[in-house]
Amino acid sequence: MTTENQPSADTDAKVQEFVQRLIEDAARQRLPELFGGDHPNALYRVVNRNGVSVVALRTPDIAEEHLVKLMKYRLAQYLAVNFIDGRMVYEAGMEYEPLSNLSKDDVHYLAGSAETGEVLCYAALKAGPDAPPGTTLRQSDRPLFPAEKIHGWGIFNRLRVLPDLPFGKLRELGRFVKNQRLHTFDELGVRGPVEVGMALFRTMVGPLRLEVEALVGDLEEGVAKQNLEFFHTPLIVIHGTVPYEAEASYFFPRYQFCTVYPFAALAADITGPVIARLDAIDAALEQPGKKGLLALFALKRQAVSSRSSLEPPGGLSALVDAVVPQEGVAMHARRQMLDAADRLRTIN
Repeated sequence: MTTENQPSADTDAKVQEFVQRLIEDAARQRLPELFGGDHPNALYRVVNRNGVSVVALRTPDIAEEHLVKLMKYRLAQYLAVNFIDGRMVYEAGMEYEPLSNLSKDDVHYLAGSAETGEVLCYAALKAGPDAPPGTTLRQSDRPLFPAEKIHGWGIFNRLRVLPDLPFGKLRELGRFVKNQRLHTFDELGVRGPVEVGMALFRTMVGPLRLEVEALVGDLEEGVAKQNLEFFHTPLIVIHGTVPYEAEASYFFPRYQFCTVYPFAALAADITGPVIARLDAIDAALEQPGKKGLLALFALKRQAVSSRSSLEPPGGLSALVDAVVPQEGVAMHARRQMLDAADRLRTIN
């Protein structure tokens, strides 16, 4: 005998089984060729620092088989923290994020176990969509960065400097994901994200200094923002947005059940004090075992004091800095708010 709820229960079990398999398959992956191989075009390279290898590569410099594994790793970590709709992934039979999501100008930052090739942490510096020369954020008829599609065009236009920078010299920081299988205080699990952040900021003042003038994106203040602020690079976070993601999107859960804000950082703000901070973190990472971890934890207790050059002289306006409730606000209600705002903009 069956009931109306039985098919749904069966499907839920199949979804959970499928998602769990993806997570476990990604956990078993090893990429020793990426971490131990010869990479003449690497933007950043650490062969082995206390058990951690680090490399920063553009998309064309990674073999397709390794890109597939990285896209599987990215998908699995987002599934593990419920940022992606597992049911949609199951129904699509998706094993990894499509390679079509990548640009040839994307930079992939990876930290892994020097011994096994297990991925510890990953981040991507994504190139924006193609736009004609002379395009800036102020233009309304241009393609949007993913964060703008979620939070709305113009979210960065009340900041200093950023709205007038060349569109082609902006990058979106995303997919900053730690291996969720590692314990919170696992030594490699602690070192991995720090090494990836180090690689990011070192490349911004090094080989990418003529290509990248600012970073944009969105983040959760309780996790991602703290990871970035550890490096004392000035950030500006915009609270006054109403993020909207359609239920048909894989990323619907992230925006429905998490509080996510847009952020921006200026490459020119990575100056003397920030470089000194990077040097101090480097010194801590050079120390082995618990001694190194204690040095990193001590650095974490040092407060951020620098101010972003993107911040207007009088600070952010009340409209930009207003904290708009997100969690518990259904997407259809957000859609109604955004539609009402669009109508108000038409009133002279």
